[in-house]
Amino acid sequence: MASIFIVNSYQINFESVLMIPDHDGMLNMFKALEDSGLREFLGCESVLYEKELEQFFETALVQGEDITGAVSRKFFSISQAQFARVFELPTEGIVNLSYVPKDKVYDARSFFSKKGEQVEIHGKKKPMKYEFRLLNDILAKKSYFRHSLHSKSTTMASIFIVNSYHGMLNMFKALEASGLRGFLRCESVLYEKELQQFFETELVHGEDITGTVSGKFFSISQAQFARVFELPTEGVVNFSGVPKDRVYDARSFFSKKGEQVEIHGKKKPMKYEFRLLNDILAKAVTVKAGSFDAVTVERFQMMTAIHYGLKVNWGKVLFNVLKDMVDKSQRKAKGFAAQIGVLLKSIPAIALGGRPSFLVQIPLSEYRQQS
Repeated sequence: MASIFIVNSYQINFESVLMIPDHDGMLNMFKALEDSGLREFLGCESVLYEKELEQFFETALVQGEDITGAVSRKFFSISQAQFARVFELPTEGIVNLSYVPKDKVYDARSFFSKKGEQVEIHGKKKPMKYEFRLLNDILAKKSYFRHSLHSKSTTMASIFIVNSYHGMLNMFKALEASGLRGFLRCESVLYEKELQQFFETELVHGEDITGTVSGKFFSISQAQFARVFELPTEGVVNFSGVPKDRVYDARSFFSKKGEQVEIHGKKKPMKYEFRLLNDILAKAVTVKAGSFDAVTVERFQMMTAIHYGLKVNWGKVLFNVLKDMVDKSQRKAKGFAAQIGVLLKSIPAIALGGRPSFLVQIPLSEYRQQS
């Protein structure tokens, strides 16, 4: 087991989310994806049983047409029919995608194009419409399991069953307006060796974080942290200070049925966009490990502040989270992997060596836990 664990943290490509000129196009893409039969597979319960998952991959074998293994000392055998039944997957149709009719591929090359000109069927995705760039990323991460440093396990249910794309868009606009854009959309590059050195050597000295990376001493202040990510430095720090009338209103506004939701507990009664906002905050801001199917009081207050445009001192809030990670007396999950790389790159004395790992950036990307 490695000495550090990097918890899932969302990277948000705000351009892909906020600059889509055709919102109906995005909604239609998700509907087509759902109609293809992938709804249950992509929208399955977002709970991670880490120990059992490790046992699954350590013991699994292909025997004949089945997958067998042992989890919690119990033998299992999974057939293709069972797999399809669990996720309600279609069992008829194309298996080899090279059999997709060539005339359909030809038409798609124009339809997927931003400018209407035929795009290449391999190469950069930039010439494609935003919704098809996103579809490419979803398929790369969920269907083909494209290799990267970490395995991927994304909570997509909140996206695939969204009924109002405008609600989702407004949520992202509020998140951006809160001042988190620079932090959440930072360069998705992971310098693994330097990251490990950071967590092995860092200490809190006074109000700063100090340590040694690549043989060079560093010191990071709250002001420097806020400056690098262009974070606001005024406003709420303790979210219990969010006005109670705003929290009261949010309990109805966040609700799927209009009835007041609880400010802690299961997120299922909330609208899909606010379930997703909860997930983003849990993974990328408060850095919670494991399953995040529940809402906490603090996150509900945080969501309220974002939704109603209250000023938040994100510079102090996020720097305090980083200090908690650094504090070896706390069992705080380790996160901010990409952000720490950006911080270290901003220090002239430190030359980040080795080949970095480029994590696939989609509107919602993530790091899986490293073990």
